[in-house]
Amino acid sequence: RWRFQFRRSVQIEGESVIDDFLCQYFSVRDFDGDGKMDIVALFRNANYFPSAIILLDAANGTLQGEYWHAGWLYQIREFPAPNSAIIKIVAGGINNGFRLADLLVLDPRNLSGQAPTSDGYTIPTVGKGSQEQYITFPRNGPEHLMTRLYNETGGISVANDNIVVYVSEQFEGKGYTVAIVQFDRSMNIT
Repeated sequence: RWRFQFRRSVQIEGESVIDDFLCQYFSVRDFDGDGKMDIVALFRNANYFPSAIILLDAANGTLQGEYWHAGWLYQIREFPAPNSAIIKIVAGGINNGFRLADLLVLDPRNLSGQAPTSDGYTIPTVGKGSQEQYITFPRNGPEHLMTRLYNETGGISVANDNIVVYVSEQFEGKGYTVAIVQFDRSMNIT
């Protein structure tokens, strides 16, 4: 038996982020194709940001990788890499530094660093992110009706050979999907 607690003290914008992270998602499978079970988990700060995606060895709970994001990640999905035993990780949410919805693709064999962001939102103790793909989505809609500073990746679905991303905005206090973008498994828009 083993136990893992995600406890981190990080500084962003010169402020200490309270060590209050909640697990929002986890999955157990062989992500890295080595024949052994892994755990991928998404942790989000309960009151503020950031988020972190981690990879653990399922047999003993050893931390194998840790990737940080300067905002909340709302969605995380998995998909098989083309012609490979590797299971890729796709996640989306809000990048607080850019104030934009974003989408990132991670290879579980190299999970480290921090997603791109503006200078004020970097974590000084974490290096450049290992993401294979990083995409932001522009704001979309009449600005005078937008009631939130950010848009967000409101949903991700993986079906057949496609990854579909739903980007939402808030208008007059209600959330609406304003863009639906479809990618193939190589992350080309289809």
